[in-house]
Amino acid sequence: MQYIIPATADHIPLIRKMALRIWPAAYREILTHEQIQNMLAKIYSEEGLANEMSQGHRFWLIYAENVPSGYVSAYKQDHTIWIKKLYVDLGHQRGGLGSALLEEAVRELSPAAEIKLLVNKNNTPAQGYYEHKGFTRTGETPVKMGDFEFMDYLYTKEIK
Repeated sequence: MQYIIPATADHIPLIRKMALRIWPAAYREILTHEQIQNMLAKIYSEEGLANEMSQGHRFWLIYAENVPSGYVSAYKQDHTIWIKKLYVDLGHQRGGLGSALLEEAVRELSPAAEIKLLVNKNNTPAQGYYEHKGFTRTGETPVKMGDFEFMDYLYTKEIK
């Protein structure tokens, strides 16, 4: 059984705990240990997450078998829903949790014309996932995460 709840500021320590568990496994083939640790410290600090929430980023948590197993954050800008974070524990991937989180964010932030998100240029598993979900690569842009600069691909999907 799985269920989704909206996250509040009270869930920030849980989101951070999940990120500390998921990120190293998700990025070990793409980023160095130093980069991962730096980004976790900067992006997933309790202060950083609270700041995102205060800027209008909404978070949702998904539970599988009553265990927190993933999260998504998103915000709406004009007619676009921006997916900022989407992570599911490796042991629960391919079980529909990521799709459920995406659907929840879109449902909660609609109406909108499109969904956009950024994916690291070297993150081919995530690129394949989003392309499978109907997203199209529509550009690329430099981004700074933690103290590091990367090139990300922009993915877009129209909402019908």
